[in-house]
Amino acid sequence: MNNRTDIYPSIWRVIGFTLISLLFVVGGFFMTNNPRSGIDNFIGYMGMIFFSFGMIVGIGWLILFAMRKPLARIFDDRLEYLIPAKMKYEIIPFLRVEMFVITKIGSAKIIRADYLTGGGKNTGIVNTFVSVGKVCDILNDKLERYWEQPMLSQKLDQASVAQYLKVMGIESCRFGFDTTSKPDCVVVMRDGDTYKLVYIDDRGSAKTLSNHLTENDACHALLENFIEEEAFKSKYGVK
Repeated sequence: MNNRTDIYPSIWRVIGFTLISLLFVVGGFFMTNNPRSGIDNFIGYMGMIFFSFGMIVGIGWLILFAMRKPLARIFDDRLEYLIPAKMKYEIIPFLRVEMFVITKIGSAKIIRADYLTGGGKNTGIVNTFVSVGKVCDILNDKLERYWEQPMLSQKLDQASVAQYLKVMGIESCRFGFDTTSKPDCVVVMRDGDTYKLVYIDDRGSAKTLSNHLTENDACHALLENFIEEEAFKSKYGVK
């Protein structure tokens, strides 16, 4: 999974944003120097403060552009988006994501990751500097291809499937291996030379969900069980 798509802010949008902010700062300066009324002073100073921040943001993005720091990096299995204040990338694994959507915060449009477990997370990808529609399409295309083959074609064992479930946000009390002591839990059980997926109810009674020849198959069944369960909960708003 080494394929990577870098998303850079539009240089013309950044330049335009910076120049517009500069014009408003200059306008605010003239208002404070040639006020026609007391309110002009207030508006001028507030405009200078607000749009100075816009200038700083614009100049910052120009510097990042010159440094070839992408706004976002899209891999085959995850999204990484830049947090400029920290100069670090926040990671959203596709394993947790049901789909990417465009949502509005005020007048701005931003891409949000909707999680399989419910809820979601806003990314730093805003329509101020990029076409969020195109980026969202790229993300959902990558996400669709991810769910079609990579993870579910890999060989799994207890350690790796536990890690996948942890990344998905599944609590460890909801799954287990070779145990009947956890109530309301789905367990991979070894049965001689074979394996089975078992549900342990609140009273400790076991119900076999499926039988498998190998640990790999049983672990895949465990993972698919939670993927389907969380997708169902997310779709119908069940907690």
